[in-house]
Amino acid sequence: MLSSSAPHAEIDRPSDPVAETFTAANGDALTATVLGQATRTGPTTLSIVDAYTITGGTGRFADATGSFTLHSTVDGTTGRQSGAFSGAIDHTWPRPTRRAQKDALGQFGASASRESPRQ
Repeated sequence: MLSSSAPHAEIDRPSDPVAETFTAANGDALTATVLGQATRTGPTTLSIVDAYTITGGTGRFADATGSFTLHSTVDGTTGRQSGAFSGAIDHTWPRPTRRAQKDALGQFGASASRESPRQ
């Protein structure tokens, strides 16, 4: 169990990192380890903070590094969980051509209004 200075009850969680995989629609996977802490904030409500360390992946995430945090709240009565991620994924991949960028934006109904600086 991780320690916390919060004056709330702590919930047992694994004390060693747990492996987790996030898979994109195209099959590319991002792998990470996660450690977390859950704190009871009400009779049926938990506040959870999970810290992820990115360990790599496949496809465009093959050499990924970085970290991110998930802050979430769980309502034990309904089972609903909501939260937000913050952090950064650092990775390199072949820079897409201008045509590929336009095609990708077009899939989302967006258009490019500014060009990226050349490197």
